[in-house]
Amino acid sequence: MVQESFIKKLLDRRVPQILGSYLVAATSLVLFVEYLVAKYQFADHYPILALFSIIGILPTVIILAYFHGAPGKDIWTKVEKIAIPINVVFITVCLLFGDYFSLWDISSSQKRHVFYIGSLDGKEKYVKDFAGIKDAIAENGETEILFLNEQELDEISLKLESNLINEFYNQNTHIEILNNEIIHSFVDSLSTVTAFYDYTNQPDQFGFIYIYKVENSDSINYLAFSHGWVGNPKNGNNWRYELDLEDKTVLKNNLTEILSRQIKHVNNKQANGFVTQIDDNIIIINPNDLNLKKHMIINGATRYILKDNNENGKIDLDEGLKKLLDDINSAIEYAENHPLDYTEGIISDLHEQYQRWSNYYGTADMTKDIFGYSLKVVEVTESKVVAKLLELRHPWVKIREGDIITP
Repeated sequence: MVQESFIKKLLDRRVPQILGSYLVAATSLVLFVEYLVAKYQFADHYPILALFSIIGILPTVIILAYFHGAPGKDIWTKVEKIAIPINVVFITVCLLFGDYFSLWDISSSQKRHVFYIGSLDGKEKYVKDFAGIKDAIAENGETEILFLNEQELDEISLKLESNLINEFYNQNTHIEILNNEIIHSFVDSLSTVTAFYDYTNQPDQFGFIYIYKVENSDSINYLAFSHGWVGNPKNGNNWRYELDLEDKTVLKNNLTEILSRQIKHVNNKQANGFVTQIDDNIIIINPNDLNLKKHMIINGATRYILKDNNENGKIDLDEGLKKLLDDINSAIEYAENHPLDYTEGIISDLHEQYQRWSNYYGTADMTKDIFGYSLKVVEVTESKVVAKLLELRHPWVKIREGDIITP
């Protein structure tokens, strides 16, 4: 009877009706704020602020509905005079402290990716031994590697930034493409990559992209060398790509694809999968939390872990380096035995890689495209993924247990 009387009192005071109207209006407000975020690039955390405010002010709405919902004039009670100001002050304090400590701003967990693009004097050494350059020299004699002017660097930088921002729009990702006189001077005088990491406020990922061009009578081709790090470079988690002589449009598209792949790899926070078993063309994979689906095309590559346990600055001649040098040597032997398939420039580049890694100073945890392959997922279970080999990047590629698998 008491319960019925209380429910009747709530209905007489129109509390359910007022709360229902409030929830409808509140939902509309959150949706409107989300629209502003999506359409006009308001801060991503505004919907969270709106939702917290709506829930936080709910005690005030209930009190007002209960004491003033019934028709007629009502006086303000002691409960209202005390509870409502306390509720408002509580919400205000929470909002202010939350803003001060970035509790509402989901961008505090935002992934930052910083990439420098330049055409600096002295850095062309990274591209002068590319196979395309060597082939051009063999065909046309001495070939001059030219620097890009400010206009061309701006064009490529803006295109990359536009492509990447569009692709990762509203995905809690911050992308910076650095290309100006100040940053050029800074990079030109760098003594360690750690200095760049600190200078850019320790992003989740950073990289250097050096671009040059070669002109001949009927065309202009571009080439680029990119080298990046995920997190602190002292941890040795680095990557590198080489883009040989290409048309400018192709170069921009390939650079976009490379940076996009690296950004996704960091954003997804997914540990790489790895090969656990090989049965001819059937590869068994431990997905290691990778979200792999049937019929997906995935990539595999040998993982090379190069260490400096002696801390003398030079890579130790241990299992990791021996595996890398053996693989490069196998590539050299195959290429030299198949001169119709591999140019002298490519063979020379492989020899240069062998010498470079034999005398490399530092550490690395990496894969290399020339020792990669593609797979197609044919079966997915909770504990393993079965894939079929589609293609080796080159005939010399070996598939091993422990190889890295990426989407």
